[in-house]
Amino acid sequence: MFEQKEQELLNNPKLAWQDMSRLPKANGVYIIYLAEQILYIGESKNIWDRFWKHHRTGNASSFRSNMYKANVDSAILQNCTIQYVQLLYGRKELEEYLIEKYKPVFNKVGNVTNQTSERKIFI
Repeated sequence: MFEQKEQELLNNPKLAWQDMSRLPKANGVYIIYLAEQILYIGESKNIWDRFWKHHRTGNASSFRSNMYKANVDSAILQNCTIQYVQLLYGRKELEEYLIEKYKPVFNKVGNVTNQTSERKIFI
């Protein structure tokens, strides 16, 4: 099941950060990219609402919080894209599978972000 949903997610078009109004108010899993680099993988019962939390200034989300901890300028968000797949059941499991597989820079594993000397953001 994970591989099928992963392919569906990766085959969906990427939306520009500024086009967040086109995101669904539905359950699902999403990926935030900078160019082709995966910055963050998340899941939500309302993708649109969750993305707004990522968009706001301050540490309203773990994505934003981890960006600030890494001293990354929030101006890069204007160059980010988002890809999503709607999924009612199994979204947390799919998120965990994708995080383990892709190891995005701003996802946490335990209390540690995946940003290491080998995996930095390329701006």
